[in-house]
Amino acid sequence: MALDAGLGGIRGRLCGARGYALSYAEVWFTQTTGSEIRTLADIEGRFELVGLPEGSQSISAQRGPFHTEFSVDVVAGVVRELPDALCTPAPRIAVVTGLYDHVEDVLGTLGFRVKRIYRQDSIEERDPAGSVDLIDGRFVGNSGDLGLASRYWLRVFLTDPQRLARYDMLFLNCGLDDHDIAEHTTDLSNAISNLKDFIAQGGSLYVSDWAADLIRQAFPSQIAFRGDPTLFGSSRVGRSDLQIDADIHDPVLRERLGTLSLPIAMRLDEWSMMLPVEVQPVTLRVMVTGDGTGVRPETCGQASGCETYRDHVPLTVQFSYGLGQVIYTSAHVDEHADPVLEELLRILVFRM
Repeated sequence: MALDAGLGGIRGRLCGARGYALSYAEVWFTQTTGSEIRTLADIEGRFELVGLPEGSQSISAQRGPFHTEFSVDVVAGVVRELPDALCTPAPRIAVVTGLYDHVEDVLGTLGFRVKRIYRQDSIEERDPAGSVDLIDGRFVGNSGDLGLASRYWLRVFLTDPQRLARYDMLFLNCGLDDHDIAEHTTDLSNAISNLKDFIAQGGSLYVSDWAADLIRQAFPSQIAFRGDPTLFGSSRVGRSDLQIDADIHDPVLRERLGTLSLPIAMRLDEWSMMLPVEVQPVTLRVMVTGDGTGVRPETCGQASGCETYRDHVPLTVQFSYGLGQVIYTSAHVDEHADPVLEELLRILVFRM
């Protein structure tokens, strides 16, 4: 393309950890006047930025919590191809652990190492160069008693806005202690307020399965779930199914996985089920759907057993709130997870 006198440009590719593309990342150059020259990377993370003044220039790039700055030498009249992919440093991540999901294991496969583990009665130092802090969702006392429930993650961690602000991304695993959510405590109100501020200011939140009850109270109009929204646990009507043939709707997931569908195992009964796509808010981005079997709880006292139904429902969704993003999924990533499902989560990390 023709360039004005004294101006040049660059072409390159943006990536996160392990070379995963930062699809649709923003790339920009700020001029001395304060105005910006901007472009948007494509699905592969490739971009072209032109109209740059000659000489050494500082370029910025960002996709959600992944951001970087780099210097380039701009040559007048030339659009230079950068030889190496530009990978962003690791964001600051907090993971609230749970009994039925282990997102932290998948993050580890991306090279995001654990820095510290925060428990109700201790702090365990791991890797000083790590970027992930684990917030124990279940209290393990000195005796190692797993039966003692922990309210630490909500009462101490989420109620501290300054502590929450240290992070770029927050993951809530299924099976975290949810007594405060069920009881609608004052701590819950404070935690929800802080969580909403965190996301509105650009934070990213990933929530799985039973942690849906926190989403229902914090963002009641963003996702339509089964059951009475005022009743704790009322969306937990999904019946276990070792293979749901799920449809992928998100173009980045389709491109990265190389398929339009994938099998998802819902191994546990009572998974939180969303309502069908056609009744979801128009602002909700439905990424993955599948045919799920639900139970009608009001029929379970009958001698013939519980009545069931089959619906094509969302399994993974995303919505925006302020400057941030929320991803919710009914699926689990545990020790039995299919490798394709683990890969889906790895890709989702860079979609937040």
